[in-house]
Amino acid sequence: MDAYTLERRDHGFVIGLLAGAVAGAGAAMWLAPRLASRLRQQRDDVADAVVRGAQEVERFATAAKSDHIGHSGEVAQP
Repeated sequence: MDAYTLERRDHGFVIGLLAGAVAGAGAAMWLAPRLASRLRQQRDDVADAVVRGAQEVERFATAAKSDHIGHSGEVAQP
């Protein structure tokens, strides 16, 4: 290889690296609001499921404490 080929390859790599960085930054800025919104929605859905589960456990524990649980494990309605 001669010096001209090596020099040309070096510039091509640097140009490609900069173009990739610019494209990656642009894609990140374009997608970030959508991803953040989707993550917030998933977080809220998980939090709701946890709250519902905690309420069910509390209801079951209260019923067990007051001895309102039948033999099948279902909570009897007062």
